[in-house]
This record gives sequence, C-alpha cells and structure tokens, in this order.
Amino acid sequence: MKRLRYFFSSIFLLNFVSTTTAQTSSLPYRRYDVEQGMASSDVFSITRDREGVLWFATDNGLSRFDGLQFKNYYTENGLADNMTVAVESFKDTLFISCYRKGIQKFYNNQFDTALFKARLNYFQSHENQLVIAFGANTGFINTITEYKNGHFVNAFRSVIPSPARSGITALYHIENNFIYKNEKLLRQLPKTINPKNITCIDEDTEGGLILGGIGSFGILKTDNSFTEKTIQGLNGTRLFKIVRDKYNRIWCKTKHGRGFL
Repeated sequence: MKRLRYFFSSIFLLNFVSTTTAQTSSLPYRRYDVEQGMASSDVFSITRDREGVLWFATDNGLSRFDGLQFKNYYTENGLADNMTVAVESFKDTLFISCYRKGIQKFYNNQFDTALFKARLNYFQSHENQLVIAFGANTGFINTITEYKNGHFVNAFRSVIPSPARSGITALYHIENNFIYKNEKLLRQLPKTINPKNITCIDEDTEGGLILGGIGSFGILKTDNSFTEKTIQGLNGTRLFKIVRDKYNRIWCKTKHGRGFL
C-alpha cells in the first residue's frame, strides 16, 4: 500500500483577552486531546462556524466544540471517512475533506454524500466564495477551485509555494509589509513587526488580525496597535493555525510529530 506521510498537530487553548496598549508578556496554555473528549489528538484543520463553534478535522473523526464540551462525528454518524484532513465553515454549511472519499457537506445536523471526488489539503471561505486548494504532499498549491451556486468551478491553475509541506495554513500573503487576503489588501504592518516572523494569519472577530509566530502570537487592531504574547512551554514552536472562539479564547495548532500510514 502506498504510504502517505503527514504531520500530526496538537491543539492548545490560550486564555487571552486583548488590551488597548501594546505590550509583550508570557501566556500559559492548555492542551486539548482525547482525554478532554476530542476524537483524536492529531488535528489537521480548525474552523469557526457562524455561531462561533469550533470544528476540528482529525485523523479519527470530526470534533465539534461549543465552548463547554466536545461532540464527535464518525462514519457511523454519516461521515464519509474518519480520516478528515480539512474543514471549513461557509455560510450555514460545513465542508469536510475526507481523505479517501472526497469533499462532504454537513448541513442542518446531517451529512450529505461525498459531492466532489478529490483529495485536498485546504479550505478557505472568502466573502461569498469558498476556495479549496489541492496538492497535499508537494509543498505547493497546484489548483484553486471555487464553490459557486452549488458547484465546484476551476478558477485557475498555478504553482504557489506553500509555507509548510504539511499543507497550506492560509491564502494570506505579505508583500512590502502589506498583508493581503487573496487579492484584497487587509492591513499595513507596523515597522516594529518583522513579517518573516509571521507563520499564520487569521481575521479577528473584533475587526483586527491575529498573527501567529514562533512560540508567540499577537493581535493587530484596527488602529494598528499591537499586543504580543509569548506562550509558556512553546518556545521555538511554530504555530500553523490560530483562531478565536465565541468566548474570546485563542486556539492554535502546532506540529507535534510525524507519522505515516
């Protein structure tokens, strides 16, 4: 059997409340895994839905976290495959990439049948479009596809370098100290921030940006004030994904190890 190499990841909860003044300080974290109720401690993707609920794509099912407890979904619940490698919330629908089956929808608490036979490593919703990226083990995106009016439409083909061979962390890029999301200009970085230290970006629920780095993250507010926090025990650890939940808590994904099947 052909082996697929992939990165395992750990999920950490950071108890962070943003402040109005720029500062740098240390922050404790809490790790979540199967002991806390997750389907698996090996997580590939995180998304936040319209209600602020977090969803985790793992190698052994799909996990939902409402801020209090986890609820897990497996093949016996209608999931096409327990190996889920990407998840994205788009409007009222959840899209799940099931590694061996394809892309599946979850709507009104029900799983649809696999609607698109493809393996992919990344979803991203953008305004009124859902973008998916292919090219899982090459370190490059080689196809971008958009989901429009209930159909997947090939948008363009190109080869875009990925910041991590395990997958695309976001379709954001920084050019001349300006942060772009796809072709949309989001923000100019303050001169005090080195763009080379930014490993992942997410748009904050409060209108700012959350910037992940190596063992730290920061909140860049709409007034361009910046608050940075280092994470105790994660010195030198790269953050691959960062997101805030409806309770104002920060979640991040890190590389935890390497495995194969």
